[in-house]
Amino acid sequence: MTMKKAKIAVLVSGGGTNLQALLDAQAAGLLPHGEIALVVSSNEGAYALTRAANAGVPAETVSPKRCGGQAAFESALSDLLAAHEIDLIVLAGFLTILSADFTARTCKTAYIRDEHHERIQHIVHIIGKNKITLSGYIDNVLAEHFASHKDEMTKLYELSKPIF
Repeated sequence: MTMKKAKIAVLVSGGGTNLQALLDAQAAGLLPHGEIALVVSSNEGAYALTRAANAGVPAETVSPKRCGGQAAFESALSDLLAAHEIDLIVLAGFLTILSADFTARTCKTAYIRDEHHERIQHIVHIIGKNKITLSGYIDNVLAEHFASHKDEMTKLYELSKPIF
């Protein structure tokens, strides 16, 4: 049985260096259990939007300022994520705070803080004895999580069709 790839949305606010690392990993086939299906920026001038366009990934700008406040922003963001059937959100340098309510009712969220990226990458190299990349490690963690929580996640999100 073929497992459905998780659809990933990467939320950004700036240059998108973490996004580029993920896009490069995807292009190299290092994300076999997931695909970057959407990039969302809170800043319409973010270079990350150009990176997404260059990789052929749909990109949108949604911000509290443009939406008229936090509640309207989170509603617009939820609608956008639902329209793209997103399974996982990666916050990669996303500078807009999301409420606890938003994160509780949307898909799973992974947060990569710029100041932790290098440290995490170093730890992964130690654990993987220099034979696995950060993106490969993240993909393995996602695959194990999805496999062990498949029924729970499907029920939690009340999808009309299974996630996997």
